Amino acid sequence: VQFHPTVLAISGSPAFLISEALRGAGAVVTDRAGRRFLLDTDPRGELAPRDIVARTIWQELARTGEKSVLLDCRPVGGDTAVRFPAIAARCIDHGIDITATPIPIAPAAHYMIGGIRTDIDGATSVPGLYACGEVASTGVHGANRLASNSLLEGAVFGPRTMEAALRGLAEVAPSALPVADVGSAPLEDPPAAEARSRIARVMGRDCGVVRHGKGLRAALGELDDIVATPIGSLSGRSAHLSAVAAYCIANAALYREESRGAHYRDDHPDTSHQWHGVTVMHTTRGATTHDRNVAADH
Repeated sequence: VQFHPTVLAISGSPAFLISEALRGAGAVVTDRAGRRFLLDTDPRGELAPRDIVARTIWQELARTGEKSVLLDCRPVGGDTAVRFPAIAARCIDHGIDITATPIPIAPAAHYMIGGIRTDIDGATSVPGLYACGEVASTGVHGANRLASNSLLEGAVFGPRTMEAALRGLAEVAPSALPVADVGSAPLEDPPAAEARSRIARVMGRDCGVVRHGKGLRAALGELDDIVATPIGSLSGRSAHLSAVAAYCIANAALYREESRGAHYRDDHPDTSHQWHGVTVMHTTRGATTHDRNVAADH
């Protein structure tokens, strides 16, 4: 999971990404006293890699107990709102004039850079199941997300996956194809909503920017409990699958006992050469195995 370091942090407001282009243009990250604490970690400050900026902000929030730090756009200049109209408009909705007032920000989960293992045509190990884009693990990202490589995921792997899936459909007799009941999306019932809320709490607490073995094991215990608790509705089934995905993320994070790129373990803070490469996790009916350092030649 790649974490974006600067997301609008206002209670009750949906997360809104504050583009790193603002930092590139001169905006600075400060604490409540106006101190540029990022420079304590990396001399590049706001221009350090995303994982370093996100982790330093996360640690500052943990140290102070604050819910957010500040992104001060005043150094960008008086035309900031013209150059960044969408950000300016969203902040105005919350009473913040970015030309005069710093923006409260915090790190948040942004992009999946692992995911389902596929070949170059988007085919998975499950016959008939294809994956592309953020959900897929194609090898275009490394330990950190390379932002422009998402263009590869959409413009290259998207069409390749579509064409492969269509070829696969052409080989199946029409009578063998399932008929989907596509109706309106069901409203999420209270048990499913509570399960999703619980998943979010667990992942935010134990599987965030900074991880630790003890917390990851605690997360696995809670997520396993959610998976084991049946919810009969369709929305409950969806929540159950979310818990399965969360379990896989926590399990993979616990297994990799090093820090590399977006994955940081404060009980294993160093990068270890023995972990270099790709690890593929196989989960079947509750049993999990790992293939370590396979096919790292994309």
